[in-house]
Amino acid sequence: PETAVSTLMLRDSRHGWLHKLLSHDEFTEELYTRWKERISPAVHDYLDTRLEKEAAAIESAACMNNIRRSNDVDYREVTSALAEWLQRRADFLDDYVAEKKKEKGRDDASAYCRVLFRFPWGNISHYVRRGEKLGYLPLPEYGETQVPEELEKNEITGWKDEDEKEIGPDLVIDRDRSFKPLYRQ
Repeated sequence: PETAVSTLMLRDSRHGWLHKLLSHDEFTEELYTRWKERISPAVHDYLDTRLEKEAAAIESAACMNNIRRSNDVDYREVTSALAEWLQRRADFLDDYVAEKKKEKGRDDASAYCRVLFRFPWGNISHYVRRGEKLGYLPLPEYGETQVPEELEKNEITGWKDEDEKEIGPDLVIDRDRSFKPLYRQ
């Protein structure tokens, strides 16, 4: 789903000792350095040189799996969607880390705002550059899926802001925000 492209799972959804490490400047500096110097180059290299070769190597097995399970999955389409998602995720993290390194020691506003979508089963964070449009909402038309048990009880049809006003994907984000779901009546 779209939320997974621009979330910071270590920061926002894990509240154990790894989450607490982010309160230490030395840890976050090392984390950002490792992303920039090691992980990001490896991800981009994989996307540029290895993904296509690996996808081609298992394509016949994927086709046989479709036959065996009576699936109608377009392997190339799924592979392409995965590559596009991974590229967008890496680009987001590259930009986020670059901005955080620039912000170090500055008191002015962060380049990114945190948007929190409050689902009945938990929260999902999404980061948007300050001054840009939200761009999407976690709804089925944007590729978001709901937990089946929750969908049966409460089908989410839209989102509202802190003032109970319905929001859309064109909402410009200028600060950290929190949104609650609207349900089918």
